[in-house]
Amino acid sequence: MTKPLSPILHFETALAERLAQGGYPSDAPLPTTRQLAGEHGLSNASVHRVLRKLAESGALWRHENGRYYPAAARELLDKPRPLACLLRQLQHWAFAYQGIMAGVSEACGRSHRSMILTHNEVLVRHRDTAQPPTFGSAEMQRAALAQFLEIHPEPLHGFVLDHLWRDEVIARFRRELSRVVVVNRPTSLPFASAVYPDFRLGATLALGHLAVRGYERIVPVLPFEGDPFTARFLDEFFLAAGRMGLSLGPDDLIPAATEADRTALLQSLTGERVALFCPESNVAALLLHGLRERALEGRVGLLSVGDAMSAGMHGMTTLVVPFQEIGAEAVALLDRPDAGPVERVLPLELFLGATTSSQ
Repeated sequence: MTKPLSPILHFETALAERLAQGGYPSDAPLPTTRQLAGEHGLSNASVHRVLRKLAESGALWRHENGRYYPAAARELLDKPRPLACLLRQLQHWAFAYQGIMAGVSEACGRSHRSMILTHNEVLVRHRDTAQPPTFGSAEMQRAALAQFLEIHPEPLHGFVLDHLWRDEVIARFRRELSRVVVVNRPTSLPFASAVYPDFRLGATLALGHLAVRGYERIVPVLPFEGDPFTARFLDEFFLAAGRMGLSLGPDDLIPAATEADRTALLQSLTGERVALFCPESNVAALLLHGLRERALEGRVGLLSVGDAMSAGMHGMTTLVVPFQEIGAEAVALLDRPDAGPVERVLPLELFLGATTSSQ
């Protein structure tokens, strides 16, 4: 006489047979563990063990939402959602943002994820490098982000937002922005991650390099106002000066946003050996051109912040920001199973160009 199957084994056998015969639609989840337990007179724990066993054998597939589906559902439903990358309009920071885009794109390629890339002119207008940029207001950013979400209502894997998006604006869309990584600056938002360069390390490297070159005076340059990236570098530069016992602070900042500002700055560089620290590569390149026109290069040093390509192009001593690594790390943060906020701080390197050569 055949021994009857235990209730658990009977449930497992019946469920496996039904799955093999296509008894469940492949685009819908199985009944919940509680429902199956009630139907078959089993405990939730027993049903869960059976479902897990069938999933391990390949008869079932467990979705990231925790529900179980027939194995065929995986091909239909397990498609990576696209990632939204919202950056400033590509103009004069093209090399830097091309680096971020390359990092995001390569990381998306590795995970077979598509990307929605938007270059938003609302964030900043900077068509003429001889003039300071114009940054969009919080209300302009709010309207632009609302428009993007209206155009792309489908669920997205997450958002990579550049440093110009304001925390106050991002906070207003907390519900819609499921996962967020802000690049190139820290964020105060408790739900958002951030990946940015080590501003403190960079400022210390820059100031230490200029100090050992023997410059009699170090001049911090304000390329323009309103950019949190350059502002953070200058803040850390002054803190590094304090740690080194140097008398440098915000009152020593010299503006260089306009042609008139730069002319006045260059005309003031008389007599002593002076080094300029300008945390923005486009304005630094304009200053370098002015130094060469006035035959000041050599006596007047120049150190900038930017990408490796522009540093090599101008032969300018530069704190090189790992923009491509920042983009790739942003995607890695979004791909973590745990969606909690995380900060990643990446090191910089000092590219030694001719603009701070020893005399």
